[in-house]
Amino acid sequence: MPTDHTPDTDTAEDAAEVCRHDGARAGARFCASCGAAIAAPDPVAPVEPAPRAGIPHRAPGARRRLPRRVVVPVAAGAVLVLAAVGALYLVQGARYSPEQPARELAEALEAGDGPAVAAILGVEATDHPMLAAGALDTGYEAPTGVEVVGVEYDTAGQWEGTGDGTSVRWVEDYTRRPDMDHATVTLAYSLGGQAYTVDLDATREGTGWARPWSLNPAPLETTVRASATRAGAVQLAAASVNQTAEAAQWDDEDDAPGLLVLPGVYTATAAGDGLWSDAQTTVAVPLGEDVAAVLSADIQPDAEDAVTAAVVAHIDSCAAAGGYPDASCGWREDTGWMTIMPADTPWSVETYPAVEVAPDYTGGLEVTTVTPGSAVAEYETAAGETRTITAEVHANGVAILGDDGTPVYTPQACDIGASYC
Repeated sequence: MPTDHTPDTDTAEDAAEVCRHDGARAGARFCASCGAAIAAPDPVAPVEPAPRAGIPHRAPGARRRLPRRVVVPVAAGAVLVLAAVGALYLVQGARYSPEQPARELAEALEAGDGPAVAAILGVEATDHPMLAAGALDTGYEAPTGVEVVGVEYDTAGQWEGTGDGTSVRWVEDYTRRPDMDHATVTLAYSLGGQAYTVDLDATREGTGWARPWSLNPAPLETTVRASATRAGAVQLAAASVNQTAEAAQWDDEDDAPGLLVLPGVYTATAAGDGLWSDAQTTVAVPLGEDVAAVLSADIQPDAEDAVTAAVVAHIDSCAAAGGYPDASCGWREDTGWMTIMPADTPWSVETYPAVEVAPDYTGGLEVTTVTPGSAVAEYETAAGETRTITAEVHANGVAILGDDGTPVYTPQACDIGASYC
C-alpha cells in the first residue's frame, strides 16, 4: 500500500501557529521543532535623552559650529595677532638690528663728527676737547671705507661653577638657538693707507616693540697721549691741549690718562721758545687703541751757546770771590789744603771745563761736565812757604728760560771732594 509522504499543509501551519520555537538556537533561521521560518526581530531604536530646555540639541556625530556672529570676530582677532607678531618680527629684525648702531658709528667716523661719537660713547663732547665741534677742522685725516663686514650672534650657554666654590665659567651650548640679544659686529676701515678691522660688542635689552641695539662703549675708547720735550701747550689737530713734559721715567705717579679722540691721523705741533725749536709729528690712531704722540724738539743753537756762556760767567765769579770756594762752584781738590787757605786768596782759571748740554726731564737743559777744567791759587803759609793749589773745576746744573727770554744757569751744589762735583 503506497504511503503518501506529502505533509498535510493544514496540519503544518497549525503546528507553526502553536509552536513557540523554544528549542531554536540563537540566530537560527528555521525552527528545529516545527520547521517553520523564524522571522528576525525588529530593531530596537536607541533612546535619546530628552534635550534640556534652552540648549540647542546636536545630533550624534554632528560637528559643533559656532554661530556666525562669534566666528567672524574670533577669526579677525587671530589675523590681528598674527599680523602683530609679524610686524614685531619685521621691526625687531629690520629697524632694530646689531648692524644699525655700527652703521651710525661708521657714518660719524667718516664724517669726523666728534659730538656724534661722544653720544655713542655716552659722554659729553664739551668735557673732551678733542670731541668738541671744530676740534678736527685742521690737522686731522678721518678713516675711510668704514663699513660693517660681519655680524655673529653669541653662542648660547650658561654660567657654571668651576668646582672650587669661588668662581664660575661660561659654558657654551651649541645645541641651543644662538643668543639673539648679544652679537659681535666687525667693522673694517682704512687709516693712513693701512687696513684695520675691529670687533664691537652689540647688545639689546628689555622687551616690547622698541628694543634697539647699542654698542659697548669700552672697546670704542680711543686715546692719545701727547708728550713734548718741554711742558706747555700742544696743538693736536685744531685743538690746543696743555701737556706736561716727558718725564715718566722720573715720576712715581701713574701716567695721566690720554685724551679721548676719534680714530684718524693726527698732526701734533709744539711751538718753540728760547731753548727749544718747533716740534711736529704725525701719528695714526686706530679705533680703540691708546697711542702716544711724542714731540721731540731740538735745542736752539743760540740757547746752547748762551748756556755755555752762563757756565763760564759762573766759574769766573767763583774765582773772583777767592778763598775757599762755595759749594755751588763745584771745585774739587783732594789734598785738603784748600780748606785752610786764606779767605782772600785769588784763583786763576787756567782751563774751563768742557760741558754737554742736553734735554732735562723737566723741560729745561741739563749741563754735565765732560772734561773738568782747572784753577790755580797761591798763598803763603804761616811758615813763610809758598803753597800752590790746583783744583778741578766742574760745572753741573740745569738751565731754564728766564723771564727775559734768556737761559738762566743754576749750578748743582756739592761737597768739596765729592765725586759728582
